[in-house]
Amino acid sequence: MIALLAVGLVALIFLAVLVGIVDAAQAGTWRGIARDRRADWEQRRREERLTTARDRFPGF
Repeated sequence: MIALLAVGLVALIFLAVLVGIVDAAQAGTWRGIARDRRADWEQRRREERLTTARDRFPGF
């Protein structure tokens, strides 16, 4: 019973380390994706503000 518990803990620790390594390896990719999405989002916000300003001030 104790051996089974020890094997389970070792397996859990191994999986945690493995997930941490894979996550660290992929972090740069995810940051790049997030940066691109944020730039797209900010561009849409700028366009919406410009459109709103034109609607409020037709001569703008």
